[in-house]
Amino acid sequence: MSFVRYTLLTILILLTGLMTAYANHATPHLQVGSNNKHVLILHSYHPGLPSTDEVMSGLQKTLLETPLPPNFHVEYMDTKRHPDSDYFNHVLDAILHYKLQGKSFDLLIVSGNEALHFALEHRVDLFIDTPIVFTAIESFPPELLVGQDMLTGVIQDPDYQGMFELAARLHPEAKRAILIGRDTGYSSALVTEKLRKLTQELNLFEFEFWNNCDHGTLPHRLQQLDPQTLIFINGLYTDENGNLPCVLDSEHHNRPIYSPLELYFNRGTVGGPLTNDRQQGTLAGELALKILSGDDPNSLPIIRPKQQPPRFDSLMLKQFGIEEKLLPSNATFINQPQQTYPLSKNLLYGIIGSLLAAVAIIFLLSTNYIKRTRAEQQYKQLSQQFQIILNGIPDNLTLISPDMKVIWSNKGGGDYINRQIGTEEGEYCCKLLYNNSALCENCPAIDTLASGENAEATITSPDGQVLEAKAFPIKDENGNVTSAILLASDVTEKNRLRDEAIRASRLASLGELAAGVAHEINNPNALIKLNAELLKKTFDGIMPILEERYEQQGDFSLGGLHYSDLNEEMPYLFEEMLEGTQRIKHIVNDLKDFSRNDTPDHNDQIDLNELVQTSVRLLNNTIKKSSDHFSTHYATSLPSFKGSFQRIEQVVVNLIVNACQSLNSKDKAVWVTTKYDPIAQRAILQVTDEGIGITADHLEHITEPFFTTKRKEGGTGLGLSVANRIISDHGGELTFSSREGHGTTVTMSLPAGQTGAV
Repeated sequence: MSFVRYTLLTILILLTGLMTAYANHATPHLQVGSNNKHVLILHSYHPGLPSTDEVMSGLQKTLLETPLPPNFHVEYMDTKRHPDSDYFNHVLDAILHYKLQGKSFDLLIVSGNEALHFALEHRVDLFIDTPIVFTAIESFPPELLVGQDMLTGVIQDPDYQGMFELAARLHPEAKRAILIGRDTGYSSALVTEKLRKLTQELNLFEFEFWNNCDHGTLPHRLQQLDPQTLIFINGLYTDENGNLPCVLDSEHHNRPIYSPLELYFNRGTVGGPLTNDRQQGTLAGELALKILSGDDPNSLPIIRPKQQPPRFDSLMLKQFGIEEKLLPSNATFINQPQQTYPLSKNLLYGIIGSLLAAVAIIFLLSTNYIKRTRAEQQYKQLSQQFQIILNGIPDNLTLISPDMKVIWSNKGGGDYINRQIGTEEGEYCCKLLYNNSALCENCPAIDTLASGENAEATITSPDGQVLEAKAFPIKDENGNVTSAILLASDVTEKNRLRDEAIRASRLASLGELAAGVAHEINNPNALIKLNAELLKKTFDGIMPILEERYEQQGDFSLGGLHYSDLNEEMPYLFEEMLEGTQRIKHIVNDLKDFSRNDTPDHNDQIDLNELVQTSVRLLNNTIKKSSDHFSTHYATSLPSFKGSFQRIEQVVVNLIVNACQSLNSKDKAVWVTTKYDPIAQRAILQVTDEGIGITADHLEHITEPFFTTKRKEGGTGLGLSVANRIISDHGGELTFSSREGHGTTVTMSLPAGQTGAV
């Protein structure tokens, strides 16, 4: 550091020491009390600044009114007149260390951000084990307070947002907002940062910050402001000498000024939600008394004073043409003009009499109004209760007029009405409730309005919704029907569940019957097959003997048939007999699969590609007889999955056989494809054929038991039903798409994870 810089710092130290000594000498009335309690009061700013003096007044009033006032030591840091960091970090630090080193205090009271910052920085070397009470703190970083012991105080929270919103409401023509202040100095920088964040969130004005302005040129800049501009003071702003800024002088501008700080109120600002500096000092003094009386500082919560009613300067309101009716209802005023008028005695008596008469009239009207209000409240309460009850009913409850129009509907009915496009209350109930253009033939409301008796009916809307409707008459005192209440319950789902339950019961009974029939048929069929095979073998052995006789003796009769005919027909008879037994066996197996309730072991690790290849090998002859264009496409890296290899193979065989049977020519093709869906994590098999296809009416029934389009060819209608159940048991699904005359695609999807990729 240069010699000049050292010289300047030395001069500043001497000047500051003289100023501090003067400040302490200027407040000798604070050095009172003869007890052992010693309190250090450290102000961030200089004496004479209104906000500092108000805080000090609040402290003084609170602490000196106790029976045993503490001894005071007061220091002023003067950071408004010396905002530079060198002063704070070197000059002021040296002065305060020189004055406070080695001294012990029972309590430290700090006013303003700079004082609190200094106290926390030097807590170990100057204020160890000293409780701290802070006040007039604004925008102080909360992280610096975390973990601090023996610390409490009062936070000053100016309502900047409320001030901006109030100004926007009082000046709707304003487009621009100038914020005049500083961003140098610890406290000013914190407040400026806070306001920059706030103004970025608000969409009220075009905010512009004028920081660190030259007070020589500032008046000229203010005079150039247009009528659509407002002025706001950014934080605690003073000129270089610590005095109130020139922006408050009305001779320099003609625009309204706003600030939430009490410091500038009654000095040129309009007003609004304001801070209370004296209250800050009073509350801090109360906390100090509690600590000096023995309370633990850690048990005393930090205080955020409640926002007081907004205050306004009537002179400023008048100057800028702001009407009082635009202000908040709880606003208070200063500088209101006092008006006096001469009043005669007769006029005074007349006014008093009129007031008494008005009071009497108001009393009567108020009594009637109170009674009426109570009655209306009771009616409203009862109405709300009934409305809650009616809306709680999920069914459609509708009031129908004699001309069959909807008068009112509960929430259940309203929800249904709102689903009908282009309808409103007041239309015919058949249109609103059932989407019918004409009155329902069996409408119970018509019967009720005509007979005056209850009626009910089941109504089916054009969209297939089934409603169970009941109608009840509403009569006047003469017994005439004035309207009807229609209660409609949607029983579509209820009927569907009932039909499904009946169908499931029938299928269960059918399954039990099928199991019994399959067992009874299987035994004699096995015997027939065995005997047919034995007879075939026997006939094959006799044929050479019969053929030799035929050659020697000519044709002869055997069992009423000529041998020549028998020789041609008998092999076909045995073949048809064995095919018939095999067909019976297949039907019996389908019945067994349909009636089977046991759950097979699903612990086989299945490679879908391998399973399809096995199925294709089993059906090699069937495929060759059906198509010359059969092809397979296998996915690579197809994950394996757990299941029953035999049961899924049964499904794949069934799907390929069905595809082959649907072909009407060997020129038609069948494609078998495997793939993997990584998003759904499912292994997929698709069997596509160029067969005759399935009609749309049949497509939705093909998985129902005993439904078949191949009844004449011997189909049982159980294959796809059993296949669908097997895939469902494995957590998969079968889907079908078909166009009649163009072919069918069957998609089988099963859950498979990537961990088992093969």
